[in-house]
Amino acid sequence: IGVRKFSIVIIKRKKAYYFTFLINKKFIIIIEAIFITKDYILAFLIFNNFIYIAK
Repeated sequence: IGVRKFSIVIIKRKKAYYFTFLINKKFIIIIEAIFITKDYILAFLIFNNFIYIAK
């Protein structure tokens, strides 16, 4: 677990990284980035029960 000024980084699995951005107490963004290869990142953005998938 790493803590920065506006973000928390949590490493849960060997190849998955979770980034949490603390904008305010009611709005939290969680990004799950799975590194499949060196050039490809699959990220899940979770906004208040909505999931956005970006490549």
